[in-house]
Amino acid sequence: MLSLLFLAGCAAGPFVERSSVPLAPGVTYTHYRSTDTNEIHVVAADLGAKGIHLEAGRARGLVRTSSIAQDASRPEAPVLAAVNADFFSFSSGWPVGIQVHDGEIWTALETRRSHLLIDEAGDARIERITLDGSASIQNGVEWTIDAVNQPVPKRGTTIYSSRWYDSTAGFGIRLRTIDPSFRVGAPFRAVADSIGPFKKETLESDEVLLIVGERSIDSLSGTIPSKGDTLSFRLALSPHSPGIREVLGGAGRLLRSGDPVFGENVEAERLREDFMTKRHPRTFIGISDEGRRLFLCVVDGRQKSSVGMTFPEMTTFLQHLGAYEGFNFDGGGSSAMVVNGRVVNSPSDRTGERPVANVLLIRRIP
Repeated sequence: MLSLLFLAGCAAGPFVERSSVPLAPGVTYTHYRSTDTNEIHVVAADLGAKGIHLEAGRARGLVRTSSIAQDASRPEAPVLAAVNADFFSFSSGWPVGIQVHDGEIWTALETRRSHLLIDEAGDARIERITLDGSASIQNGVEWTIDAVNQPVPKRGTTIYSSRWYDSTAGFGIRLRTIDPSFRVGAPFRAVADSIGPFKKETLESDEVLLIVGERSIDSLSGTIPSKGDTLSFRLALSPHSPGIREVLGGAGRLLRSGDPVFGENVEAERLREDFMTKRHPRTFIGISDEGRRLFLCVVDGRQKSSVGMTFPEMTTFLQHLGAYEGFNFDGGGSSAMVVNGRVVNSPSDRTGERPVANVLLIRRIP
C-alpha cells in the first residue's frame, strides 16, 4: 500500500522561493512555486519567539477564514496569519473532529483521526486522540459520554454546553454546574434541574444538557437520576493529554519522526486511497523535530496555474521545509490562508473563499 501511494504522485518539486515577508520576529510568510505547476504558501512560526501564540479559532456556524481572523484580531494582539482547519458538516456547521480552545472542550467525539495539539508551554505535536468521557450518578451508575456538542445521535449520550446553538431535541437531563466545566481532564459536578424530553434548548453559561440517543434510552432504563441529584462528569482525551490548551482536527498523518507514514491512513484513519492519491487544493501543517517550529501550508489546486498535491507530494514538500511531523487539514474549496488580514492564496471555489467551521490562528500577544 505504501509503495503504491508513494508512486501515485511524488513528482512535486523542486521548490523555488518566489517571495518572503517577515510578519513578526520569528514569523515569516513565503510564497513558493514548484516546477510541476503549483503555487504553495507557507507561514513558518518559531513557537519559542516572544509573543507568538497559536489558537483554535471558531465562529458561530460556517464563516470564512478571513472573517474569523478579522473578528479575532485586536490592536493589542493582532492575528498575523490563519488557515482553515478541520473538516466539517455542512448541515450542522460543526467540525467533525475535536476542538479545544484555551483548555475548554468546545466539541469532541470518539474518533480515529489525527489532531494538532498545543500545550500550555506552546509546544506543538500531532496525535490520534479520542474523547474519553463519563457521567457518574449518585446511585453508583456510570454513563459513557460519547460526544460533546455534536448533532444528536441515534445511539449514545451527548453532553451540551452553552457553546452549542443547534437542535438538542430528545430525552435527557438539564443540569446546573457547581464547578468550572468542560475543562480537559478536569472533573466537574452538576445538579439535575429537570428531566424529560426537550426541544431546542438555549443554555446559560452555567448549564449543561445531557441528551440520550433514542436507541439508547431502553438500555439506560432504571438508571435515570432524579431532580436534585448531583452528577460528576469527566471529559478527557485519550491517550492522556495533560496541559493541553488548543486542539484542532484533520484527516491523515503525513510524517512521523521524519518518515513518511501516509500509507497507514487507509486503515488507521479510514481514508480512501483516491483521496490521498489525487491532486487537490490542500491545507497541511508540519512541525520541527523539537516541536518548536510550525509550518502552515496551503497549496492551490484545480486551476491552470496550480494543480494541487497528493499526500506523497505534501510529504515531500514538508521534508523540503525540514519538518519531522506533519498532517492534513481540510482542503479543496476550504483551503485558505490569510496573512495580515488578506487572503494570499487562490481558493478553488467559483464563489471564492468557502465558509468553514474552524481555523488555526497565529497571533502576536504583548
